[in-house]
Amino acid sequence: MARGALYFVWPDVADSTRFLFHNRLDLYPDESSEVVLGVFKPGTRLVFMYMVTDSVGRFAQFARKRLYSGQCRKGTDVYVSQVTSGGYGYRHAAAGSSANSTVIVGFNDGISGGFNATVFRASCAQLVK
Repeated sequence: MARGALYFVWPDVADSTRFLFHNRLDLYPDESSEVVLGVFKPGTRLVFMYMVTDSVGRFAQFARKRLYSGQCRKGTDVYVSQVTSGGYGYRHAAAGSSANSTVIVGFNDGISGGFNATVFRASCAQLVK
């Protein structure tokens, strides 16, 4: 699995991100497994960005590409993932809800199938249709 990092994109602040954690906590034992983002108004769209940080071997071509949660519609969405495979409209994240107002989000790294490059939970949140 490629090493990567997850960021939070601040709502209503263009191109501003906050580093959250790496997807390989075994390689970064000093990082916290829990991050508090703050309080947001109901209905606020929360956007996350995943970036592959490996730059060697088969991962080199994917390093530093920004992959966002959301539908990735060029000209429609504020944040559109840089093309890795599948072109525009290719989703790099999948989300589902679980009990107790928790949303589970998984990112695809653009390299291998599945949404397991990094998986995290956002508590006190819900999916909006």
